Amino acid sequence: MRIRRVTPATLLTLFTSSYVAAEVLTEKEVLQRFMEQSPQARELRARIASTKAELQGRSLLPNPSFSYSREGAGFTEFFEAQQQLPITGRLGYLRKASNAAVGATEGEARFALWRLRGDVRMAFHALLHAQERERMAAASIQEIAGVVKTLSDR
Repeated sequence: MRIRRVTPATLLTLFTSSYVAAEVLTEKEVLQRFMEQSPQARELRARIASTKAELQGRSLLPNPSFSYSREGAGFTEFFEAQQQLPITGRLGYLRKASNAAVGATEGEARFALWRLRGDVRMAFHALLHAQERERMAAASIQEIAGVVKTLSDR
């Protein structure tokens, strides 16, 4: 690994030329914006809604069926309506399983959001640390520039 030496004047030019006034946000505001605008958070919420919708259909009664038949010679017509009614309690078990699956999906989503919020917090504090280091470097550069000016005047 090779380390390059940078003159104070170069650093001063670098920091002063790229300085742009930015919006100041607190950690709470950053997390709130993340929860509102993050595609990962939206995907997790949509996954929960999708799981609920998918599993609700499994615990519904089957659709009734209707049939009509007509026979020729003696002119006989039949109209039949059928509805299957489960008597084994299967739908109750399916509802319980669906509720458990939705709860598991919600738990996974909460955990994923918790991890994502932790990542955002880490990035936020890393940014604050980098800004503090930049401020200290700029102060050191100004101090060195003052020493250089004093020495050049002598």
